[in-house]
Amino acid sequence: MLSLKNRGLLLGKRETDYQLGSSPVVKEVLNPSLNWKEWSPEHEIQAKKYYDTLSCVTYSALDAIEYIFIYRLNKGQVSPQDVKWLQEKGYFQNGLINFSERFTAILGETTSQGAYQYKVGDAIRKFGLIPESMFNAPIEEVRSQAEFLDKTKITPEMYTLGLEFVKRFPINYEWALNLKEGLKYAPLQVCVYYADGDGLLCPTNPPIHAVLAINLGDDFIEIDDSYSRQYKKYCPQAIYSSMLYTVNFKTMTFKKEKGKPHVYFTNENTMTKVMIIDMDTLNALGGQYMEVDNLDNYSNAGTFVWVERKIE
Repeated sequence: MLSLKNRGLLLGKRETDYQLGSSPVVKEVLNPSLNWKEWSPEHEIQAKKYYDTLSCVTYSALDAIEYIFIYRLNKGQVSPQDVKWLQEKGYFQNGLINFSERFTAILGETTSQGAYQYKVGDAIRKFGLIPESMFNAPIEEVRSQAEFLDKTKITPEMYTLGLEFVKRFPINYEWALNLKEGLKYAPLQVCVYYADGDGLLCPTNPPIHAVLAINLGDDFIEIDDSYSRQYKKYCPQAIYSSMLYTVNFKTMTFKKEKGKPHVYFTNENTMTKVMIIDMDTLNALGGQYMEVDNLDNYSNAGTFVWVERKIE
């Protein structure tokens, strides 16, 4: 059954946004099978008892990052120090990583019409993520979307923890036109016309809802939906506007030598360094760096230069 009601998606992108294949962010192929279903986070619903949060863009974005964390944790690819920090700060709930949608929906400028993908992406990149348990929406306290999106409810402690999180786990996003390529790195946030049913869903209406693509078959794309049933299958031609999120788990870091002006993008696996020319470029890549005595052990591997708002 189809519905014309908007589920919270505002369509739009910027010319300056990165496209998969042109971004300077180094990505690691994690899952060549293209099937992420095994690493599913807890299923959370955007529509509450008394209201719809209209935050599908946030729910699908955080689902993408939760899938990545759960995959990395199960593969032993998160450092013991980071696991301990996540545990101490309350990021685990029911044994799984769980981030606060309310925090990101507010900072991602969600409105009564929904949110843009890039604005939610910017909020995640700049402000980080906090635990669901730190800022949720208890039914006895929140009875409307306006209350859910009340920015005054975000405390200084929440802002501080979010910034600490993103310094520890820098996050970036880029548009991914090729789903088969993008799904090797992570589940993909995609946009669809909302539909429901057990069979293959092939709506032809424009997209009104953001979901998460988690599996690619020969003639279908399986999605994780925050509005109703968790798993559904869509025709490939019914999928639009794909976005890839990447999380830096410390194999790639930003470093600056004390007393020197330049910041470097360093690869701890290959022990190479790439110089970042200006602050625009640094901010586009996350904006956080650590100061070290020297980078003598790293070999030079080029530069990142911001030219006419594009990374060359």
